[in-house]
Amino acid sequence: MLYFYTAVDGRGIMKEGEYDAPNKEAVLNYLSRQGLTPISVKEKKAGAAAVKREIVFLQRITLLDKIFFTKHLAIMLKAGVGVIEAMDILIFDTEKAVLKKIYASIKANLEKGRTLSSALGDFPRHFSTLFISVVSAGEKSGNLIEVLERLSVQMKTEYELKSRIRSAMVYPAILLTASFGIVVLLLTVVLPRLTKTFQETGIKLPAITQFLINASNWVSAHVTVLGVFFAILVVSLIFAWRTILGQKLLTEIMFRAPIIKGLMKKIIFARSLHTLAILLKSGIPIIEALNITANSIGNIRYKEIFIKIAEEDVARGISLGSAFRHNEKFFPRLISNMVGIGEKAGSLDLILDTLSVFY
Repeated sequence: MLYFYTAVDGRGIMKEGEYDAPNKEAVLNYLSRQGLTPISVKEKKAGAAAVKREIVFLQRITLLDKIFFTKHLAIMLKAGVGVIEAMDILIFDTEKAVLKKIYASIKANLEKGRTLSSALGDFPRHFSTLFISVVSAGEKSGNLIEVLERLSVQMKTEYELKSRIRSAMVYPAILLTASFGIVVLLLTVVLPRLTKTFQETGIKLPAITQFLINASNWVSAHVTVLGVFFAILVVSLIFAWRTILGQKLLTEIMFRAPIIKGLMKKIIFARSLHTLAILLKSGIPIIEALNITANSIGNIRYKEIFIKIAEEDVARGISLGSAFRHNEKFFPRLISNMVGIGEKAGSLDLILDTLSVFY
């Protein structure tokens, strides 16, 4: 149930807020732990709570939210704060409704004796299999703080990578949009006016000019049909991307595009190698780590390759470097050679991290 409270802190400053708790007594206990003196605690009306629940359901937590969560949880645990108390502090500090709800649920489950990874597992929409698996490995090995710090760094790296990709795509997107706009303007506005002038003068036009005029006339006559066609095309591509076959076809097309192919491979290598390094550092067995990496890549082609490497190669005793070498169509020789060296030297996770930075 959601409660609205008014309280006063030690300096006499009034505080107001909301807290999700099973009963009023739990809210009072929460306020006491925060060093607040309650003035009033009231349950929110069912209608308002229902609307809030609906809004919360529609909200998502961002990558920055998860970076903040892991980084600050690691800092508090390192300082000797208990995990339940740390969740209380996070609940109090955040203003985002969906985060308050998630943190309150995690705290309630921790109080019931469940592990942090188990409590996070109740929110698969917000926390990936990779995230939960790494936290679970940290709990089992007793290195939860170190694991949370690694996750924080990994997500920060991913955030910076996404930012660089967005920045790199801005200029080409502007050029493509401007070029498309100019072509449309020429075909629908400029050429029709010139056509009228040419017709009045009776000049015989060159073949290319006549072709452009014919194209302009056709576009002007079918502008509605073209608009509907492009709308259907966009919707079809969106729906196709949601199917396995559609993803395979679209991925194959992108991997044949000269500029996009190179960029996509670099992104996949950087993300997959760094993810694999994090998992191995956390003590997760290599086959399980490869399967988790496969599901976190975001590319169906390489997902299938990583699963094949895990289940058909490594599971049969083949080294990871050799497995990459057997799939040299998809992985450059640099990766297979460096991974092989890392395996022999006992520093595979370090080599994977170095390669991810390179890409």
